[in-house]
Amino acid sequence: ALDHPHVIELKGVVMNEREQKDKEPILSSLGLVFPKMECDLEKYMKKASEMKELNLLRGSVIKSYVAQLLLALEHCHARGIVHRNVSPQQILLSPDGMLKLAGFKYAKSFVGALSTTTTDEAKVSPKPVFPHYLAPETLLGSPLRSTAVDLWAAGLVMAEMLNGGNVFLPGDSE
Repeated sequence: ALDHPHVIELKGVVMNEREQKDKEPILSSLGLVFPKMECDLEKYMKKASEMKELNLLRGSVIKSYVAQLLLALEHCHARGIVHRNVSPQQILLSPDGMLKLAGFKYAKSFVGALSTTTTDEAKVSPKPVFPHYLAPETLLGSPLRSTAVDLWAAGLVMAEMLNGGNVFLPGDSE
């Protein structure tokens, strides 16, 4: 389990079934229940850039958020999970300054320092949708999975915060 103060907690699952005539019911919808968080880091950085006089992205705040993000990633990596989609949109914030890593849609397990994605896995494993935060090896289609891809993305998130909320490596494609 990924039970950690800086990893979003799954509170519950809500399933709705649809009846079928003379057949077993089928699942018609599935909902995951998570704790309510104030905003994501992307929205916070946008607010900080619009309200510079409040100094929302001061050094102590950045240091705290980066430390919390690295603790969350360390916890995931120690349990054999690579997030693969670390970005400001996947980092949730509470009003009291608590950070929670969320968005595990693209997460993969690994064994040891590196794991290899099989050809079949690669066919059904789409790349995350935020190319600004993808490590070079992911962009180049490497079948290796390692914790380095998460650390690369965490570094870019930190650079973005230090850059006043502006994307550190801007571009419109991979």
